This record gives sequence, C-alpha cells and structure tokens, in this order.
Amino acid sequence: MDEMSSTVVPLGVLAILFACIAFLVIIKKAIQAREDDEFIQSRMAEIRAQKNRPLIEQKRKLDELLKK
Repeated sequence: MDEMSSTVVPLGVLAILFACIAFLVIIKKAIQAREDDEFIQSRMAEIRAQKNRPLIEQKRKLDELLKK
C-alpha cells in the first residue's frame, strides 16, 4: 500500500475546520437577518398605529411637543 503524504491529513483537517466556521457564520447571519426583519416589522406596525390615531390625540401630542 502506498503511504499518504504527510500534508494530506493536515489539509483535510483544515478544510473541515474552514467548512465548520463558514457554516457557523452563515447560520449567525441568517439568525441576525431574521431578528432584523422582526424588528423592522414591529417598527412599521408602530408607525402604522401612530398614523391611525384619531386627530384629537395627534393634536394633543403635538401640543405637548410644542410646549417643551
């Protein structure tokens, strides 16, 4: 049987290590993107809720801001 080169095993381990790190980075980015999407959706819901407030409530809020 032929013997393996002494560099095959370290290169294989390095390739597996690189693949694992790349996999973890991709998962981390996917989780972060999902959190960002949820934040954007909640923020848009808040903005929509503010726009749908009655005019009297909006006027009161603006008066409070002007008094400051």
